[in-house]
Amino acid sequence: QLVLREGSTHGRHDPGARSQRLAVDLVGRLTPVTDEAVGLATDVCRNRSIHDVVRHDACLSLAALGAREPSVRQQAIETLLQVFQESDADLSLRTEVVYALGRLGPEPSVVETLAHALQDRELFIRRAAASTLAQFGVSARSALPALRTALNDADPEVKATAQRAIEQMTMGDSSVSEGR
Repeated sequence: QLVLREGSTHGRHDPGARSQRLAVDLVGRLTPVTDEAVGLATDVCRNRSIHDVVRHDACLSLAALGAREPSVRQQAIETLLQVFQESDADLSLRTEVVYALGRLGPEPSVVETLAHALQDRELFIRRAAASTLAQFGVSARSALPALRTALNDADPEVKATAQRAIEQMTMGDSSVSEGR
């Protein structure tokens, strides 16, 4: 805990950051999932004074804990959504949070956030959101209007992934695939 709560490091290759990354990775692998591990991963994921690569790893560990322990899932989702909404968060942190949310499943708040993220100014966020929604398949049908809008995205990868997501969500349902 002490290693993780030290605070600021000076970059990805700083020995402190390496130690923090190793520690937070181990937290995500703990079995059984403990309240202490969840609290630590949550604190580090939210802590803006800790280097973004360490926060990134903490968020992934929190998602892993939430995926393994149903009672932790909602707390993990709320924390990850909070980090994703940080306006000043690092792009790679926000992108990885989208993928971490994918590990936790198509909770309505996640689907809604990802549908909105299809309009993000950052290309990698839009790509990650489309990919994660495609992964959710039929469970993310509420995102169909946003996915249809994403078919007009300037990026061919976003368009293709949005198309794949729409096809997966509407397979065998002609009323949905025709926009009715």
